[in-house]
Amino acid sequence: MTSRTRTAPAVANTNERAAEATQDAEEESSEPVVEEASAPAPAIDGSLASSIVNEAFKYVGVPYVTGGASPSGFDCSGFVQYVYAQMGVSLPRTSSAQAGAGYRVSASEARAGDLIYSPGHIGIYLGDGQHIAARNHSTPLKAGPVYMSNPTYIRVLG
Repeated sequence: MTSRTRTAPAVANTNERAAEATQDAEEESSEPVVEEASAPAPAIDGSLASSIVNEAFKYVGVPYVTGGASPSGFDCSGFVQYVYAQMGVSLPRTSSAQAGAGYRVSASEARAGDLIYSPGHIGIYLGDGQHIAARNHSTPLKAGPVYMSNPTYIRVLG
């Protein structure tokens, strides 16, 4: 994996990528190129991160649907894309592309509203070792402990 260093986040603020929502929801298996923060990120607008977390909790119990990107059913990246879009933040459609939309932070620097990624899966970090995600067909969308081994935390806000 190639890492680059950067101190400013990459946040898409246009809706140009909305068309990607119709692309095949099969997650890419290769790891994305993510950028690692070399210095602590500036403080984010806590109200935006808080709004994202609050928005995410509205969908607890929604069924997992492959390719789903609406409140009637989500897959993991569709859920993340949808929640961020409700707050005016445009993200790509697949988990690996979403992981490449921001920059990497350490687990100790991760905070609520960051993305939590493992190849083939993405969710929204809630803080304190918890995340919320659409996990698989047998489990509706829920919040709970981070179960991924060695996940990558991605900051797309601030």
